[in-house]
Amino acid sequence: MLTFPSFRSDLNDALQAAATISAGATAPTTPYAYQLWFDTSTNTYKARNAGNSAWISLFGTDLTNDGITFGDSDKAIFGNSSDLQIYHDGTNSFVINTVGELIIRNTSDDKDIFLQTDNGSGSAVSYVQCDGSTGEVKLNHYGSTKITTSATGVDVTGGLNTTGNVLVGTTDTTVYDNNANSSADNGINIRNDGKLDAARYSGIVLGLNRTGTDGTIAEFRKSGSVVGSIGITGGDLYIASSDTGHEGLRFGNGAIIPVDSAGASTDAASNIGGATSRFNNLYLSGGVYLGGTGSANHLDDYEEGTWTPEVRTSGGDVLSATTLSGRFTKIGRLVHITGDLVNIDTTGGTSTHPVRAYDLPFTVDEDLTFGSCISSVVTLQNGRTQLTVRANTSDFIEFFTNGSAQGYTPVDVGDLSSGVSDLNFSITYYTNQ
Repeated sequence: MLTFPSFRSDLNDALQAAATISAGATAPTTPYAYQLWFDTSTNTYKARNAGNSAWISLFGTDLTNDGITFGDSDKAIFGNSSDLQIYHDGTNSFVINTVGELIIRNTSDDKDIFLQTDNGSGSAVSYVQCDGSTGEVKLNHYGSTKITTSATGVDVTGGLNTTGNVLVGTTDTTVYDNNANSSADNGINIRNDGKLDAARYSGIVLGLNRTGTDGTIAEFRKSGSVVGSIGITGGDLYIASSDTGHEGLRFGNGAIIPVDSAGASTDAASNIGGATSRFNNLYLSGGVYLGGTGSANHLDDYEEGTWTPEVRTSGGDVLSATTLSGRFTKIGRLVHITGDLVNIDTTGGTSTHPVRAYDLPFTVDEDLTFGSCISSVVTLQNGRTQLTVRANTSDFIEFFTNGSAQGYTPVDVGDLSSGVSDLNFSITYYTNQ
């Protein structure tokens, strides 16, 4: 039979169990389904399962540091469908989110978020820093910042190594063949096969700036060895080969100058073309200095062409012919001409007037320049046996006959047979043109 003292003892035991969550080093002797128990031997809160057959560990406590502890694989679970779980499985720790975004937020003004881990030497350092005061995100290597975001882009400290392609300003991997002729062409490809491509619409594509001293601006190599360079010397651009004996060009003020591999000027060391590697035509508006640099070496003109002589007498009478033709070659001041006066018609000419050829291709600068002449049906007067021509500074060709111990006498109209006589001549003379 229940007595009051025993009832009071049982009630006190029940109230104490409720007040202390049945705290004790051993489980309550009479457990109930869903009953709570604080196991003081492990500082763990436990609950009786629904079947009242076992105790389930809920979480532990650290009474020294005022904390809550979870055993291996014990999970802190959030959300109606276990959407977020945080736990340690004895080896690794996990934060698992299965619904929506995972947001880590720091609302303290100008404060940061750090992602830290071991630095390989027993200390923890930051590998990622979200800087609330500057807006930067910093990626570190063992605590040393290598990449920093900014309002203008990304700043990189040290090298940038990648096994793929780097595309700047474009998603196109073949900017080298862009042809839209608009800003859509713009971009840079740094390819992992070592090729660099750049495209830009209506602007400079590559800018190279050497400051300070003269020297190489761009260097070119083949299999590691330098083969050529582009540089600056004395304020002038030069392009040169680096091989011994090879030459280059310096682009100076009004002149293109041969240079050595360092851009220094050379003299009489370079050829234009070769015996079996020739250029075609050379177009010059000035002259050529051959064999020297003095005025005597200056060849300022070379011309070839045809001209049409006009036959006139010393009295100004014009004579016709069935053929009036000639050719000329001019080298500098020296002029060589040929003339063919065929079937000269003397009608209208005075018989005692000398015959002359006018309309020379170039003026005559010196008298007493003689040439040769072949005639047909021309009378040689007074025993003369030779026919010659002379260039006159009044710019005509004179015809003369002469012979042994005989003086020169002009060929007159009367010495010709009208419509039959020919005068064919050649002469070389100097001009001032």
